[in-house]
Amino acid sequence: MATGTILLWPGEVTLPDGTSGNVFAQAQIFKSTGTAPTNGPVLFGTELLFDGTTDEHVFFAFGMPQDYASGGTLYINWKRASGTGAADVVWKGAVAAVTPGGTEVPNTKALNTVATTTTNAGTTSQALQQTTITLTMDSAAARDSVWVMLGRDADNAADTLNVVDAQVTSVWLEYTTT
Repeated sequence: MATGTILLWPGEVTLPDGTSGNVFAQAQIFKSTGTAPTNGPVLFGTELLFDGTTDEHVFFAFGMPQDYASGGTLYINWKRASGTGAADVVWKGAVAAVTPGGTEVPNTKALNTVATTTTNAGTTSQALQQTTITLTMDSAAARDSVWVMLGRDADNAADTLNVVDAQVTSVWLEYTTT
């Protein structure tokens, strides 16, 4: 068995509808302050902004690869928007999977158990951090339609980076292959 990877961000996201408890993270383009190389541009990229005081979420939708066997670990590369003091961010993730040809209906499907993890934001403004969340994948199977929710639990007392955004630069899902 080996490990498979599904790149989720940068990529397409589905945003919640903005109603109570369904607030979405916004995206922005960042521009490096580094010096452009000869005959080249400065670095640009996209990032998702997760607020420091309001829980925000995004959803990634994809078809589970045919070599999926088990597991699901979400990897999140992110940075603090500013500041240098000690602080933590509480991330959360969950999955919903629907098998085609069965009786499950995506429009009535609920997310599996929401998993959370607390990660130190580091003390260097804009320094890249990496967080992992082990997801509950109890109903996921090869070729399923899958939705992964990523969110920040900003109102959790353990989330102490409460004055700035957490800026997500990349997200991927690793799994065990057949």
